[in-house]
Formats: sequence, C-alpha cells, structure tokens
Amino acid sequence: MNKEAIKAALAAIPTGNFLEKSKDLLATIGYRSERTLELSGTVHDFFKEFLPLNLNTKTEQEFRKHAEFVQLIFQFTSDEVADDIQQRLFETDAFDKGDTDSFLFCAVELKDNTYSRTRYAEFTREINKRLLAPTVVFFRVANRLTIGFTDRRRHKTDADRDVLGQVTLIKDIRLNNPHRAHLDILSELSLEACAAWIDTHKKPKNFDGLLAAWLAKLDTEELNKQFYRKLFAWFEWAIEVATFPTDETRVLQPAEHVIRLITRLLFIWFIKEKGLIAEPLFNKAQIQDLLAEDNFDSGDSYYRAVLHNLFFATLNTETDKRKFSTVGYTTNRDFSCYRYKDQMRDPDKLLEMFGKTPFINGGLFECLDSWEATGEASYRIDCFSDNQYKKLSIPNRLFFDENRGLLSLLEHYKFTVEENTPIEQEVALDPELLGRV
Repeated sequence: MNKEAIKAALAAIPTGNFLEKSKDLLATIGYRSERTLELSGTVHDFFKEFLPLNLNTKTEQEFRKHAEFVQLIFQFTSDEVADDIQQRLFETDAFDKGDTDSFLFCAVELKDNTYSRTRYAEFTREINKRLLAPTVVFFRVANRLTIGFTDRRRHKTDADRDVLGQVTLIKDIRLNNPHRAHLDILSELSLEACAAWIDTHKKPKNFDGLLAAWLAKLDTEELNKQFYRKLFAWFEWAIEVATFPTDETRVLQPAEHVIRLITRLLFIWFIKEKGLIAEPLFNKAQIQDLLAEDNFDSGDSYYRAVLHNLFFATLNTETDKRKFSTVGYTTNRDFSCYRYKDQMRDPDKLLEMFGKTPFINGGLFECLDSWEATGEASYRIDCFSDNQYKKLSIPNRLFFDENRGLLSLLEHYKFTVEENTPIEQEVALDPELLGRV
C-alpha cells in the first residue's frame, strides 16, 4: 500500500467536501461502493432515517448539539469482497438496511476543536446503536480525523438484540502532517492488506473474513504484545552492544542501565507527542548533521550529546540556568550544565532545540553521579561528564537502526489505537422499526 497516496488523500480532506473526500480516502485504501442513501446531511434527517430502540437519550442530545454534519458514506458488502481484490462485483448498488453482513462507513463533522476519547466513543456508539451492521465512523474536527469502530455480538438470551463491544479509536490523525504510525494503521486496514491477512489465516473471502481481519488489526492487546516483544528484543541487543560505567564502589548491571534508559526515553517520547520537545531531536536526517561524526551510523555521540543533555541539563534544569560547562572541575560537578560541546558540529542549533523543552522538577531526570568530583565520596552512574565520557558508549544504531532501533520502534507504535472502557449497549434488531430500502 502506497502510504504517500494515503497521506495525499488525508491532506485533501480539510479543503473539500468531507463526504466526497472520505470516499476518496476509502478508495485509496481499496474500499469502493455505490451502495448509499442520499440524505440531507443534517443530524435530524439521519436520526429520523435510522431510529434507535431508545429515543432522546443523553448521548443523542449531546450528539445533536455537537454534530454539524452526518452522512452515510456507503455500504461495503461481500459483493465487494472478491477473490481478486482488483475485481469489483457490483451486482446491485442498492443500500440495504437489513444486511448485517456488511460494513457501513459514516462521515461526521463536529463543531468544537477537540474532543475526548470518551466523547468519541459515545458518539461512535450513538451511530452504531441505530444500524444493524458494524459501522466505521469518520469524525472530522478542525484539521484532524478520528476513526471510531466497535464490534458487536448477538445478545446471549435475546436473538433480536445486539450488544456493542469496546470502541476502538484511531484518534487525532493530523490531516496535514500525519504521524507515521497513523499511516501504518491505515495501510494495514487497506483491502489489500486485509486480503493478505485473510489468505494467511485461511479465512473466508467474504465479509466474515474481512471483519475478522479488521478485528485482528485493531486488537490493542495484540498490538501491545507485539510492541513489548520488540522492546524486549531491543533491551537484549542494548545490553550486548552498549558500554556502561563500572565504578567499583557502585557497580550496576547493564540491565539496570538499560531499564533506566528505556524509562527516561519513554517518558520523553510521550511529552514529545504533546509538542513539548522539538521533533528534530529524534529525527536522524535532521540531527546527524548537527553532530561532529564523520560516520553517524557507526558513531556513538547521539546518546551523550543529545539525550544526556536533554535528560539532565534541560529537563532537570530551569530554563534561565541552562548553559555549557566550563569542562574543568575542582571539587564538585554541576549537572545543570550542557556537556560534550566538542561532539557538536552546531552547538547553537542544538541549544535552540533544547530551549523548546520545559523544566520538569522530578526524580526521573536527576543525574545519579555524585555531586563530589573527587575523593572517596565520588562515583559515577550516569557518567554525565566531559572528562570521562568514553566510559559510556551507546551506539547511534541502537536508536536509529531502521529495523530495530528504539526510536524507529517508538515511531511505529504511537499507541494511536485507543480502546475505551467496555460498555455493553443493547441494539434493537427489529425489522418493523428499521425496515429495508
């Protein structure tokens, strides 16, 4: 799947008709259908067409208050899921409310600039409780797109009811600059990728197989397991190739050093996602030219010159006290000073990037070296030092290797699929109420 094509389809959404641009995005990932209903786009007409078992609930009232536009994009049935995914079978283009073996796609524009995960989950259920088939909801809010999906099962004691399962959200996709993980997820949900999954897992080549593929690819538990398997593989690799301080008075095992590094970096990654740390600090193409290494891939300055300075002299230091060390020490060490200037090709540019990061008063980024620089009380753990930095070597490839580097791993697993607290919602399956078209 061409992720550049997905990126282009996302970028076109803010400036065009949301319904048509939603169709274009779905077409980009392989979903096309002529089965739809021509509705006005108002919440009133949509809710009038698709009645729930219980009217005028609190969630319905909230949806009416916040929704600017709601429209059915199309219905995707087994007729569109052919053995050859390039072949489209359009025996009929009639929309069928009673066809439970289908996907429905729905477009909703909301009025405010931001919504919580809980609110998106409530609105996803509000749409799904009115429809017989699993419904994927595209929410547009300002220049972001959120996709909501919920599975359903038959009620155990009442065959005329469905129970909605957990809502899975692909939340806050930036339309103008989508995160790599969002592009990965949309690519994985493409008809092409789902067809490959169906073949691999020997599932039927119909709606049931497609639904199974979607559920597998949006399984947050499996995504988490996959992430932690890869993180543990990186942990074992780091222990093998990195060199850590070996102060005789306070010897730490390599595993302890690596665990501390992972903890610090995961915290940093999350606040980076909130825009509190400059993105280029984690981008190989942008950072390697700022470091004084002839061959970045075989070097080891990134951890010291960038991450060490970010940990101690930035996050753990008030902004007005940040400065470079004078290198020479007498009886103590000042951990608020930037170090490793000789490993920087452009120190001023790096300081400018660090300057975007706020001070965090917490123990996670407290340097564990002793304050005393000499004497019996002196020891090194983090080895934040211009004078003895060669005792600590963590190769750049541990962070930037395309296949298993830690930053590359984090880039692929942004935890963008969010699952709401389970709420069981009964849905009427009454043909007299819902009717057919």
